[in-house]
Amino acid sequence: MKVRFFNYYRHLDKMTPQIGDTLYGNYLAYPGMMLAKRMEDEGFYKTFDDDFDIAIFTDLDEELMRFALSLPPHIKKILHLCESPIYTPYGHHPHILFSNIWSSVVTYNREFDSSRLQHYDIPVTGIQCPLPSIPSVKDTLPRGVFIGSFKNDNRGFGLHRDNLMLQLAEAGIIDIYGHGWPNSSHYCGKTDDKIKTLTQYRYVICSENAKYSGYVTEKIGDSILAERPCLYFGDVLHAHKRFGETFIELPALSLEAFHTAFERLNSQYNTLYTAVLKEKSRSEHWVDSFIENMLQALRKCKLAN
Repeated sequence: MKVRFFNYYRHLDKMTPQIGDTLYGNYLAYPGMMLAKRMEDEGFYKTFDDDFDIAIFTDLDEELMRFALSLPPHIKKILHLCESPIYTPYGHHPHILFSNIWSSVVTYNREFDSSRLQHYDIPVTGIQCPLPSIPSVKDTLPRGVFIGSFKNDNRGFGLHRDNLMLQLAEAGIIDIYGHGWPNSSHYCGKTDDKIKTLTQYRYVICSENAKYSGYVTEKIGDSILAERPCLYFGDVLHAHKRFGETFIELPALSLEAFHTAFERLNSQYNTLYTAVLKEKSRSEHWVDSFIENMLQALRKCKLAN
């Protein structure tokens, strides 16, 4: 069966990356490449042609929904949600999620629980891809690091996160890498190798742009691959289920919350570090939930034919 992908981020529709790396994520496109390989093993072939049997919509807006509705009934349609609702809210609305147009809905978002929804963990590429050599912790900079773009965006927690990072950087507590930050002595510009940069520091600060049940992205995973514990702001419940005791919760984006969490990180550092190494050794399985749920959705389409 021929499968055509349609993405909310239109420029990704026809991307065929050889490795799939990006500036601020570790091989973000790799899970999709692995899915395409597994699809072929089961007789599903990715196509860019207008002749296809199954359409997969990765995130959604009104234009894409109109297009999905315009497709003939014999073309099976799968909705796959992976972006934060603060950026792509349309696809997370109940009337869209539970529309009869979809053969399957595959989503990380556990805010809704239904037999019609397949819940998966957002995939993170592990030790399958090349990683840099890791210096000993004793040879790293004694401060922390944050990597991410300056949002200047009132959607989600972007403004609160950015304000806290700037305060910590001005105090010399962390260094910042990423696009768009104001110049300061602890702003270090962009990085072409996130993992390698993380290895140069004692710990990492990881912050999601929003808190939704199941919304746990690559950030903790990247810190694990760099063999560094982190402070994490996000869905702590599902983060612990996925990554174990590899991080300390940052309960709020405030200086007071940071200092409390930092004290815990220091006092538990050796235990956290051991947990990080253990989790890294099994990181090749971080893509399994995504791939198996997508294949399950495709199999369902095949059976319906």
